[in-house]
Amino acid sequence: MQLVELKDHQPGLIGHREYKEIYQDVRAAVDLCHRDGSLKKAVAKDPAKYIYRDESLVPILEMFRNSGEFQRGCRRRLLTCTPGEPSLSLSPFSPVDAGRKVFLATNSLWDYTNVVMNFLLEGKTGDDKGEAWLDYFDIVLTGCGKPGFFASPRPLYEVHTPTGMLFNTDNGSPMLPIDGTPQPQVSPNAEKAKASRRPDGKARVFQGGFYTDLHKFLGVHRGDEVLYVGDHIFGDILKSKKSLNWRTLLVSTPPGPTRSRAPPGTRAMGRGLPNHPTTHSPSHAGGP
Repeated sequence: MQLVELKDHQPGLIGHREYKEIYQDVRAAVDLCHRDGSLKKAVAKDPAKYIYRDESLVPILEMFRNSGEFQRGCRRRLLTCTPGEPSLSLSPFSPVDAGRKVFLATNSLWDYTNVVMNFLLEGKTGDDKGEAWLDYFDIVLTGCGKPGFFASPRPLYEVHTPTGMLFNTDNGSPMLPIDGTPQPQVSPNAEKAKASRRPDGKARVFQGGFYTDLHKFLGVHRGDEVLYVGDHIFGDILKSKKSLNWRTLLVSTPPGPTRSRAPPGTRAMGRGLPNHPTTHSPSHAGGP
């Protein structure tokens, strides 16, 4: 039974606390278990107990990845075709012109992100975890701090995934120590440093940063080239749409049964969101 229902039907069980006080208690408890790590430790110990693993997630990501590779191949074909060879006709906003890229932008740090993504995409937990899931993405940003990620620049660090150590970057490019010692997983080659992939071919992983860093890695020139899938209506959807003009898709749980009446002093919230007009297919997709 939810606390509001308990307050409505059996108020004596929780004393004379008002709805506002109940909310403040719950909010304080949730914030505490986030800060002290107890919530994430419980999830990491048994992900299947708390996370629904959708078998269609991998095929969807593979579809995006394969379409991106196909489109980039078409683009290279167009740039290298000889006179007389057939070519494709591209509209000004065709996704073939850029090639789709897939990114992950999450407020979670690398350790928890690695736990969740291993379970979701590889079905692996504990010591069986690996980094194969990085193959589904072009770039991974952890510790984003959304919604501030959309408004306030922060330092961008590269994550050394085997240890979780952070390395300074210059807008994503490696900053080598003054004695010239190379950092792990960081290539001193200037051209490779601009890429979103590591020398081993897997997606680079960063922490912090600003939306402009993400745009640079994706090759984005306009906000409406990005399709962002999120589950937080304020931190993910409203801020990115209003501030950056990203195309957005809200993931929500199916609505439950409708109450016959709303409690006094409350107002019902609509279930639907207005459809935004679409002018062309977005070339970059990502989520939290």
